[in-house]
Amino acid sequence: MGCYVDRLHGYARISSRNKKKLISFSGDLVITKHTGEQKGNFLPVQPRQVSALLENCPSEVDSIQAFTKKTMLLHTKEGIEGIVCRGLSPNQSLKNELLLGSLPHFSPASYQPVLIVSGYLAERLSLHVGDEVCIATVDAKMRYRKLKIIAIYRNYLNELDGHVAFCDVRLLQQLNNWTSERVSGYEIFLKTGVTITRKLYNTILDRIDRELRLLRMDKQYAHFYDWLAIIQYNTLLFISFILLVAGSTMMATAMVQLMERSYMIGVFHSLGAPRWKINSILLFNSWSTLYRGLLYGNLIAIGLCFLQDHYKLIKLEPALYYMNHLPIAWNLSTLLLLNLLAFGSMGLVLLATLQLVSLRTIRDCLTKGA
Repeated sequence: MGCYVDRLHGYARISSRNKKKLISFSGDLVITKHTGEQKGNFLPVQPRQVSALLENCPSEVDSIQAFTKKTMLLHTKEGIEGIVCRGLSPNQSLKNELLLGSLPHFSPASYQPVLIVSGYLAERLSLHVGDEVCIATVDAKMRYRKLKIIAIYRNYLNELDGHVAFCDVRLLQQLNNWTSERVSGYEIFLKTGVTITRKLYNTILDRIDRELRLLRMDKQYAHFYDWLAIIQYNTLLFISFILLVAGSTMMATAMVQLMERSYMIGVFHSLGAPRWKINSILLFNSWSTLYRGLLYGNLIAIGLCFLQDHYKLIKLEPALYYMNHLPIAWNLSTLLLLNLLAFGSMGLVLLATLQLVSLRTIRDCLTKGA
């Protein structure tokens, strides 16, 4: 049982990790200009328009981060591809998502002519680290820049950011003729465990300029969040079935033990032993069997999870699960809670079984003796 529960907890980890991936790239809430995009480019937002929010941030908010995006055309030997260039600053990092290459070293003098593309784009356009490509704006007057690919990242969210590339944020500001203060918007990251409520949404909305809009990412990517909810629901459903099967097994075990000790029960009863004492002896014997089963199950489950965590033995289809292997979450509190739940629920099942079966066993023993 412990093995199956740990594997199902791994599938729940898929939901949690994918949600973190999405939030890390877009935040829980996004502030942009209310007029939307103009010719594929975000209109500029200035700090004074969100100054009230930055100075008086709600307690539920963990951090607020500015971002800059621009729609570009990527010219390669394979052809032309439309991409969204996202500005990368020194305080941002893609270290956990890098597949090949390294992050740029930012120079205070000028922007770095480098580009980081997704694994999806690299495979589609046959791009490699070290290749030089040309990007062009989609403005009325096209502007070109020659950049060098220094890294390839992959997080398997191709539907959401397969066409997203990263470059120096100062390059985008230069192409937009913006000052260093102007950005495309602000991403709001909430603290762990905090959900977006109407009160929180309205509080943040009241502290930004009227020209700005506040977007919820769980509404923007509703299909993705619905998929995560299905994963969590299936996990709870399978755990319930596992507990039901384990309870039925322990009930059958208790009945077999009672049948094997029917003569002993009759002897104890004829000697005047109270029923609670007979039940406690049988319950202790059944609980010892349950304890050994949990111990061996936990050892096997932890061993299999250790192998999976280090060697990635169980592979997943990235197109379906947005990752290439089953992740393992080492959470001691969850492990203890599951063991206590299993031990307590099985104990109640054993106690109920003893109460129902022992009366019939004693009656049958006395009938035979008579």
